[in-house]
Amino acid sequence: MDMSNLTLITLAWELYEQGVTKAQIARQLGKHRETIHLWVRGIQEQGLLPFLEQAMTRRFDGRVELIQTDGGSEFKEAFAARVLAYCQRHRVARPYKKNEQAYIESFNRTVRKECLGWTRYSAQDLPQCRRLVEQFLDRYHYHRPHLALGLKPPLKKGVFHLSDIYT
Repeated sequence: MDMSNLTLITLAWELYEQGVTKAQIARQLGKHRETIHLWVRGIQEQGLLPFLEQAMTRRFDGRVELIQTDGGSEFKEAFAARVLAYCQRHRVARPYKKNEQAYIESFNRTVRKECLGWTRYSAQDLPQCRRLVEQFLDRYHYHRPHLALGLKPPLKKGVFHLSDIYT
């Protein structure tokens, strides 16, 4: 399975979790409704394990110190059983404790502030938003200075390219 399908699968799952119908998701992603059904059922049964396996080996050389997730159903059972193969510790954030997800909340705020703005988007805006976010992620990881890194970007072009994961 290539990375572009993995990104679509996680995007389909997020939309499904927000209450968007499988038919609407299929139209927006340009996939058959049955494909979306299989993806959603697969995540319900297996969690996001396939994404974890590919993303970890491509992005982090297979191992990190900590992986933190929320308590969502996609991070249960198969995911939880396999996650320790890729990290020393798996931590599940407590519900309703935003400070436990401070890093991702900060990143989400940065994406909103610097890329998408505070406008509410509808399902038909998805292709445009996806293009904007992909461009932003390239800038964020390869060009944007990060204070914590001495005003240097976190990644170098020749080492890793975000399109390996995000497109």
